[in-house]
Amino acid sequence: MEKNIYLGVISEYYEGKVAKRTQVPYINHIFEGLKVLNAIGATQESKDAYCLHPIYQAKKTQEELDYIAKYESSFNPHVVLLAKEYAKTANSYLCKRHYQSKDDVVTLSEYPEVNDMLIADKVQNRKDFEMHYESQENKDTFDRSDRLSQYFKNWLNVLGIPEEQYQEYKEMLA
Repeated sequence: MEKNIYLGVISEYYEGKVAKRTQVPYINHIFEGLKVLNAIGATQESKDAYCLHPIYQAKKTQEELDYIAKYESSFNPHVVLLAKEYAKTANSYLCKRHYQSKDDVVTLSEYPEVNDMLIADKVQNRKDFEMHYESQENKDTFDRSDRLSQYFKNWLNVLGIPEEQYQEYKEMLA
């Protein structure tokens, strides 16, 4: 296990796992999100919770629940609370289920740390989306391209990240 238990746990959880379409290792999402969190001056608890957010966000198999149980007693309870709050907030506005238009209302968390995590997540996801899916050759095969593009812009707008700032973060991650 690595020095930071949270990064160690997600590294173990994601070991050998890659995105189906791009073959990019899942852990890349965490590493790049942490770079964004560092750039915005996020708290250590926010960074730790960001490491755990994938574990708490999706529906779980029994094997995944057992994996969480193996470590959860070692976690700072506030970090777990932030990871769970992140899941609740992020899942309240998903492209497949909730996106309608550029005028959608997106609700943020009452926890600033969670909103910082959302910045990191949406910047990283939008960067990957633009890199892998939004090119003209992929646009035809990826039928939700325009919806996803606006979905990410909606999130970043409500999070207070102007386009110029997003472009700076994107360049930092390149």
